[in-house]
Amino acid sequence: MMNRRVRVQSRIRWLVVILLAAMGVVVFRYAWLQLVQGNELSERMRYQVGQDYSIQSPRGAIVDRNGRELAVSTMTKSLFVDPNHVENAEAVAADLAPLIGKTEQEILDDIAVGGGFSWVKRRLEQPEYEAVRALIREKDYAGCLGFRDEAKRYYPNDVLAANVIGFVGTDDKGLDGIEQAAAAFAAIGVKKGDIVLVRLPGRYVMHRIIREEGEHLTLMGDGNLQGTESCTRADVLGTVHTILRDGKPRQPGDGKLWGRLLPFRRIILGIYRRLSSVSPSPEGRGFGRG
Repeated sequence: MMNRRVRVQSRIRWLVVILLAAMGVVVFRYAWLQLVQGNELSERMRYQVGQDYSIQSPRGAIVDRNGRELAVSTMTKSLFVDPNHVENAEAVAADLAPLIGKTEQEILDDIAVGGGFSWVKRRLEQPEYEAVRALIREKDYAGCLGFRDEAKRYYPNDVLAANVIGFVGTDDKGLDGIEQAAAAFAAIGVKKGDIVLVRLPGRYVMHRIIREEGEHLTLMGDGNLQGTESCTRADVLGTVHTILRDGKPRQPGDGKLWGRLLPFRRIILGIYRRLSSVSPSPEGRGFGRG
């Protein structure tokens, strides 16, 4: 009887050991996927199941040496139509034509394109936008007409220095002069590991490039654990070449080692910040932008 009880207890112990080992494997695998491969897997999922939307932000102003604006941008509304949801094309064209300065036939041609999206008029002036918005509400055209934000370029001095300043196209990309050269100059030589200043919708960020996919770049701050930013090479405004730390210039490096330490960043940053807070130097500490 005792031998049988011993055998049963031994089997139970082995079963508990096996279950604990299995749970340990699951926990280790979960931690590996979350901490080590989390960013890579989330990016892969986004590219496999997500959709890309182009969100425009205004181009920066071009000024002369006295600060006078030579080229400025503002966000405007562009009108589009969903031909699949237009019930009466003639009525829509007749209502829109006098408001946006196009003929009824031109609007009918836009609707005849078919599909789920067609531009009617891009970069409306403010009075045009207000009039069309009121029409949509009055005639209940919200199912077939809509607006998208787009940047519009203005040149306050008209043709002054036009050959030098250049101009932009309908997609807000520079086509000549400074307008074309600025983005191209900033993006030259940009590669994985570089710290770059990037213009995003409504804000600017300075992060490191962790992934390149053609014109698309993925950025991540050295102090971040998971959060990333996405942009294109045309959004790059400049790169960091030198970092001032304790008044001494240093090269920023390529970030490879710091990238491998991603699972331990929280601990390392916590120790560094604690030491920085309790051990101030007589001259103070500071970081400068390169």
